[in-house]
Amino acid sequence: MSFDPGPLVRGALRLVPLEKRLRVKRFLRTFEVKLWGWIVGQAIVALFVGIGGGVGLWIIGVPLYINFGIIAGVLNVVPYLGSGVGALLPVLLALTISPMKAVLVVLLFVALNQVEGYILQPMVMGREVKLHPTMVIVSFLMFGALLGIVGVLLAVPAAVLCATLLDEWFPDEPLQESLASARREGA
Repeated sequence: MSFDPGPLVRGALRLVPLEKRLRVKRFLRTFEVKLWGWIVGQAIVALFVGIGGGVGLWIIGVPLYINFGIIAGVLNVVPYLGSGVGALLPVLLALTISPMKAVLVVLLFVALNQVEGYILQPMVMGREVKLHPTMVIVSFLMFGALLGIVGVLLAVPAAVLCATLLDEWFPDEPLQESLASARREGA
Protein backbone atom coordinates (compact mmCIF):
# COMPACT_ATOMS: atom_id res chain seq x y z
CA MET A 1 0.00 0.00 0.00
CA SER A 2 2.77 2.44 0.88
CA PHE A 3 4.82 1.85 -2.26
CA ASP A 4 1.96 2.21 -4.77
CA PRO A 5 -1.17 3.71 -3.19
CA GLY A 6 -2.53 5.01 -6.51
CA PRO A 7 -5.08 2.24 -7.20
CA LEU A 8 -6.31 2.33 -3.60
CA VAL A 9 -6.67 6.11 -3.65
CA ARG A 10 -8.55 6.06 -6.95
CA GLY A 11 -10.86 3.33 -5.64
CA ALA A 12 -11.49 5.17 -2.37
CA LEU A 13 -12.16 8.44 -4.17
CA ARG A 14 -14.96 6.78 -6.15
CA LEU A 15 -16.82 6.40 -2.84
CA VAL A 16 -16.53 10.12 -2.05
CA PRO A 17 -19.14 12.60 -3.33
CA LEU A 18 -17.90 14.68 -6.27
CA GLU A 19 -17.91 17.97 -4.36
CA LYS A 20 -15.61 16.52 -1.63
CA ARG A 21 -13.17 14.62 -3.86
CA LEU A 22 -10.59 17.36 -4.24
CA ARG A 23 -10.34 17.88 -0.48
CA VAL A 24 -10.13 14.13 0.20
CA LYS A 25 -7.57 13.69 -2.57
CA ARG A 26 -5.43 16.48 -1.04
CA PHE A 27 -5.72 14.84 2.38
CA LEU A 28 -4.74 11.42 1.02
CA ARG A 29 -1.77 12.93 -0.82
CA THR A 30 -0.54 14.61 2.36
CA PHE A 31 -0.94 11.36 4.28
CA GLU A 32 0.88 9.45 1.52
CA VAL A 33 3.87 11.83 1.66
CA LYS A 34 4.08 11.52 5.44
CA LEU A 35 3.69 7.74 5.33
CA TRP A 36 6.50 7.54 2.77
CA GLY A 37 8.58 9.61 5.19
CA TRP A 38 7.93 6.99 7.85
CA ILE A 39 9.23 4.25 5.55
CA VAL A 40 12.36 6.28 4.80
CA GLY A 41 12.82 6.94 8.52
CA GLN A 42 12.51 3.23 9.31
CA ALA A 43 15.14 2.46 6.69
CA ILE A 44 17.54 5.08 8.09
CA VAL A 45 17.18 3.80 11.65
CA ALA A 46 17.51 0.14 10.55
CA LEU A 47 20.64 1.04 8.60
CA PHE A 48 22.12 2.66 11.71
CA VAL A 49 21.43 -0.41 13.85
CA GLY A 50 22.64 -2.81 11.16
CA ILE A 51 25.89 -0.98 10.48
CA GLY A 52 26.45 -0.14 14.14
CA GLY A 53 25.84 -3.74 15.17
CA GLY A 54 28.04 -5.16 12.42
CA VAL A 55 30.94 -2.78 13.08
CA GLY A 56 30.63 -3.23 16.85
CA LEU A 57 30.64 -7.01 16.53
CA TRP A 58 33.65 -6.81 14.22
CA ILE A 59 35.54 -4.67 16.77
CA ILE A 60 34.61 -7.09 19.58
CA GLY A 61 35.78 -10.01 17.45
CA VAL A 62 32.54 -11.94 16.99
CA PRO A 63 32.42 -14.10 13.84
CA LEU A 64 29.63 -13.56 11.28
CA TYR A 65 29.45 -9.88 12.22
CA ILE A 66 28.06 -8.88 8.80
CA ASN A 67 25.23 -11.42 9.02
CA PHE A 68 24.36 -10.42 12.57
CA GLY A 69 24.43 -6.73 11.62
CA ILE A 70 21.98 -7.38 8.78
CA ILE A 71 19.71 -9.42 11.07
CA ALA A 72 19.76 -6.66 13.72
CA GLY A 73 18.93 -4.02 11.11
CA VAL A 74 16.04 -6.02 9.66
CA LEU A 75 14.61 -6.87 13.09
CA ASN A 76 14.82 -3.21 14.00
CA VAL A 77 11.49 -2.70 12.24
CA VAL A 78 10.02 -3.53 15.64
CA PRO A 79 10.78 -0.36 17.64
CA TYR A 80 12.65 -0.75 20.92
CA LEU A 81 12.54 -4.58 20.85
CA GLY A 82 14.00 -5.34 17.43
CA SER A 83 17.61 -4.54 18.22
CA GLY A 84 17.33 -6.54 21.46
CA VAL A 85 15.99 -9.58 19.65
CA GLY A 86 18.68 -9.08 16.99
CA ALA A 87 21.30 -9.29 19.75
CA LEU A 88 20.26 -12.75 20.93
CA LEU A 89 22.24 -14.84 18.42
CA PRO A 90 25.44 -12.76 18.60
CA VAL A 91 25.35 -12.94 22.40
CA LEU A 92 24.97 -16.72 22.29
CA LEU A 93 27.81 -17.04 19.78
CA ALA A 94 30.05 -14.70 21.81
CA LEU A 95 29.30 -16.75 24.90
CA THR A 96 30.87 -19.78 23.20
CA ILE A 97 34.06 -17.72 22.74
CA SER A 98 34.23 -16.09 26.19
CA PRO A 99 31.85 -14.69 28.78
CA MET A 100 33.55 -11.30 28.52
CA LYS A 101 32.81 -11.08 24.78
CA ALA A 102 29.17 -11.92 25.52
CA VAL A 103 29.02 -9.07 28.04
CA LEU A 104 30.57 -6.71 25.48
CA VAL A 105 27.98 -7.76 22.87
CA VAL A 106 25.17 -7.15 25.36
CA LEU A 107 26.59 -3.70 26.14
CA LEU A 108 26.92 -2.94 22.42
CA PHE A 109 23.29 -3.77 21.70
CA VAL A 110 22.03 -1.99 24.81
CA ALA A 111 23.89 1.14 23.67
CA LEU A 112 22.52 0.77 20.11
CA ASN A 113 19.01 0.26 21.49
CA GLN A 114 19.23 3.36 23.68
CA VAL A 115 20.60 5.59 20.93
CA GLU A 116 18.10 4.22 18.41
CA GLY A 117 15.06 4.30 20.67
CA TYR A 118 15.51 7.58 22.49
CA ILE A 119 17.52 9.73 20.10
CA LEU A 120 17.56 8.50 16.53
CA GLN A 121 14.01 7.13 16.23
CA PRO A 122 12.28 10.29 17.51
CA MET A 123 14.55 12.68 15.61
CA VAL A 124 14.54 10.87 12.27
CA MET A 125 10.87 9.95 12.43
CA GLY A 126 9.98 13.44 13.54
CA ARG A 127 11.88 14.97 10.63
CA GLU A 128 10.65 12.49 8.03
CA VAL A 129 6.96 12.54 9.01
CA LYS A 130 6.88 16.16 10.23
CA LEU A 131 6.04 15.29 13.83
CA HIS A 132 7.78 16.70 16.88
CA PRO A 133 10.12 14.06 18.44
CA THR A 134 8.13 14.26 21.67
CA MET A 135 4.98 13.32 19.77
CA VAL A 136 6.78 10.31 18.31
CA ILE A 137 7.76 9.12 21.79
CA VAL A 138 4.27 9.79 23.15
CA SER A 139 2.72 7.85 20.25
CA PHE A 140 4.98 4.86 21.01
CA LEU A 141 3.97 4.98 24.67
CA MET A 142 0.24 5.46 24.06
CA PHE A 143 -0.22 2.95 21.28
CA GLY A 144 2.11 0.48 22.98
CA ALA A 145 0.08 0.69 26.18
CA LEU A 146 -3.21 0.36 24.29
CA LEU A 147 -2.33 -2.35 21.77
CA GLY A 148 0.95 -3.90 22.95
CA ILE A 149 3.50 -4.83 20.30
CA VAL A 150 1.05 -4.16 17.47
CA GLY A 151 0.54 -0.66 18.85
CA VAL A 152 4.29 -0.05 18.92
CA LEU A 153 4.55 -1.18 15.29
CA LEU A 154 1.70 1.08 14.19
CA ALA A 155 2.40 4.03 16.52
CA VAL A 156 4.07 6.39 14.06
CA PRO A 157 1.69 5.73 11.13
CA ALA A 158 -1.28 6.18 13.48
CA ALA A 159 0.20 9.41 14.86
CA VAL A 160 0.77 10.62 11.30
CA LEU A 161 -2.85 9.87 10.45
CA CYS A 162 -4.07 11.72 13.55
CA ALA A 163 -1.83 14.73 12.84
CA THR A 164 -2.91 14.83 9.19
CA LEU A 165 -6.58 14.69 10.20
CA LEU A 166 -6.08 17.48 12.73
CA ASP A 167 -4.27 19.59 10.14
CA GLU A 168 -7.15 19.06 7.73
CA TRP A 169 -9.92 19.76 10.24
CA PHE A 170 -8.20 22.63 12.04
CA PRO A 171 -5.87 24.40 9.62
CA ASP A 172 -3.48 26.95 11.02
CA GLU A 173 -4.79 30.46 10.83
CA PRO A 174 -2.44 33.37 11.26
CA LEU A 175 -2.44 34.69 14.82
CA GLN A 176 -3.53 38.19 13.76
CA GLU A 177 -6.59 36.80 11.96
CA SER A 178 -7.69 34.76 14.97
CA LEU A 179 -7.12 37.69 17.35
CA ALA A 180 -9.03 40.07 15.07
CA SER A 181 -11.84 37.53 14.78
CA ALA A 182 -11.97 37.14 18.56
CA ARG A 183 -12.14 40.91 19.03
CA ARG A 184 -14.97 41.26 16.50
CA GLU A 185 -16.94 38.50 18.22
CA GLY A 186 -16.34 40.00 21.67
CA ALA A 187 -17.36 43.53 20.67
